[in-house]
Amino acid sequence: MLELIKKLTNTKVDDEVINFYIANSISAIKSYLNDYTINVSELYPNEVVELTCYYLNKATMSQGSVENGAVKSISSAGRSVTFMSFDELNEIGIPKSILARLPKPKITVKVW
Repeated sequence: MLELIKKLTNTKVDDEVINFYIANSISAIKSYLNDYTINVSELYPNEVVELTCYYLNKATMSQGSVENGAVKSISSAGRSVTFMSFDELNEIGIPKSILARLPKPKITVKVW
């Protein structure tokens, strides 16, 4: 999975950073599915890889533009660059193209 993500993102990021985003992707999918007992890496490997690539592209400036990267704003005269915080990156969530390939979330109903 690690080598595929490196090839897809064409990045020189450390393995530790990629593993961090893999873990975040797995957690995000488990949270969406509302099922923390499943092995997401085995059941939905393509979705984990794609979401990890998405998070890496958002967290790094590999896209090279303000719209697609983690850059909030750039001012050329003062040479100032403002980046998104981790909280803002977490609010991005899972793209609809990945959600469409996942099953509907588990709903638990409590009977009184």
